[in-house]
Amino acid sequence: MSAKMSKTDQPKFNSMRPMLNSGRMLSGLYVTFQIPDIVEIIGKSWDWIWIDFQHSPIDISTGLSIVRTADAAGVYSLARVGKNDFFLIGQALDMGASGVIVPMVDTPEQAKAVVTAAKFPPMGRRSFGSRRLVGTQGLDYADHANSDTVVFVQLESQLAFDNAEAIAAIEGIDGIIFSADDYIREKGLNVVIPRPPELGLKEKKAIIAAAKKHGKIGGCFCDNPDALKTSLEMGYRLIITAEEDVLILDAAAHTKKWVSEITEQTGV
Repeated sequence: MSAKMSKTDQPKFNSMRPMLNSGRMLSGLYVTFQIPDIVEIIGKSWDWIWIDFQHSPIDISTGLSIVRTADAAGVYSLARVGKNDFFLIGQALDMGASGVIVPMVDTPEQAKAVVTAAKFPPMGRRSFGSRRLVGTQGLDYADHANSDTVVFVQLESQLAFDNAEAIAAIEGIDGIIFSADDYIREKGLNVVIPRPPELGLKEKKAIIAAAKKHGKIGGCFCDNPDALKTSLEMGYRLIITAEEDVLILDAAAHTKKWVSEITEQTGV
């Protein structure tokens, strides 16, 4: 007969907060494919995984598998929910993700709604009841969940940039992420990769200034070494440095190139 699991036997929640508090850069892998195996194979090369529910076919079942795979790989998982929605934010946290990322947050009122959904009372109104967390962490998981989990919001519009300081000031928001794509489209410009270094630079500086002023973490995407160097010098610390689809495309292009070169050299 098996003994009842004691608190010391229970796996510890994979909290990202100690690493965030360390001040070091956290390198992230952006995941959109419904393939947990990718995280299992290469996840350890990054500090955290961005699980995208907004712009991918990942569903809650696959998302849970990716969270479990990230935990097993010893990396953190942040779930980017589809929208600023009470149910979706709570569901992502109930999976056991290390935290959530909420897109298209434009105002402090919207940021407060994120906190309400992500935090248990008295800070918020998150609903208690995750079977997975009860089973793995115990019934008292909610007693430390507010400090264990982390909450980030994406600023993606001129309105959001104008409100950056007010958004960063909201208690319960751990960081603000500068996201340029929607802003670029809002301005009527084409999204290009890699981006011209001056594109959105003023807004990017404003975001990190707001984050620093209120003791929050600044996050961004970096698609090349120069962008990473500039972002780190500005003070950004939560940084997406790779996307799994780009890694696959780059590897395919590299292989195709050397295969074509050898084929031409041998005349076969």
